[in-house]
Amino acid sequence: MRLIASRIQVLLDHAYDLLEKLDLPPWQEYKEAASAAFHDVRVATVSSCKFGHLTFRPVFILLGIILHCLAVVLQIILENSIYHGWRALKEFYFQMQMATIWFIRYQKSLSPSAIYAEVAVLAAVTTLWLLRRHVKKHRYYERTMAWYEVKKQKVLKRYNHFVDQVGKTSTFLALLLPHLLYFTFAAIIKRLLPWLVTYLATKTPLNAFIQYFHPLYCTFLIIGKSTQHLRTYKVDEAEADGNNKKTASKTTPSNVKRQQKQKADLEEIRKEVVDILKYWVVYAIIIATVRTGKLLPFVGHMFTVVGDNVTKGKRRQGMLSKLRFSS
Repeated sequence: MRLIASRIQVLLDHAYDLLEKLDLPPWQEYKEAASAAFHDVRVATVSSCKFGHLTFRPVFILLGIILHCLAVVLQIILENSIYHGWRALKEFYFQMQMATIWFIRYQKSLSPSAIYAEVAVLAAVTTLWLLRRHVKKHRYYERTMAWYEVKKQKVLKRYNHFVDQVGKTSTFLALLLPHLLYFTFAAIIKRLLPWLVTYLATKTPLNAFIQYFHPLYCTFLIIGKSTQHLRTYKVDEAEADGNNKKTASKTTPSNVKRQQKQKADLEEIRKEVVDILKYWVVYAIIIATVRTGKLLPFVGHMFTVVGDNVTKGKRRQGMLSKLRFSS
């Protein structure tokens, strides 16, 4: 017991030494400091609240005024919307009632043949709508266009083969063959149906459509297709180059098919571009030849006389048609 008591006494002595080294303030001093701190915090809080109230009071007042005005405007809009909406609904109901009564009376006043005609028109419209749905569902248009493209490619293949066979005999004759076929076809149509050719050439804009508008439309269409395909081809090529730099290239059947399809599409577009460029080159040569010929001393007079005769012929044909119509 004495040993335990001595140990406890030693511990108490060490504890007293530690407390002396910590230099703890007396309770009264600590109480006074805490009271002063609480007082300062209270004063600072009150001052901060007063400063915030003085600072943000105009903002709160302005927000209150704006919200009050918005509430008044929204209330007016809501009241008028409900009032005018109810009036519009009543007017709509009244108009629908009057229209229904008028429609029923009008249908009663019609003859049986007119009613049958209306039923036939409605049946035709419904049939056309159902037919459109049926055609769209079974893809008849797409299948017809695919069949047309296949037949067209076969005919073009046979024609190109025939031109190649002719080209083996004479290159000039092979180049001249399309023009000979065109002039032969035009001569046959002119021989069989001269009135139709005259009417289409003088009374309709078919000539301008064939010369200008259709080739121009085809040109813009080919430019759009080529631009889209080239953009897609460049993006795919950039992605392929990036993949080749990161990892080793993996040749898959899907990638091979896609590349082959892109090459085939680009080759087809290239052929279309060459064809349309051939037309514009021939057209430019003809226009340049005619305008250059008009500038020459003697040949230009011949071109001018021919152009004036063509214009007078068209005018004379128009005057004769007007006289026939008036008579």
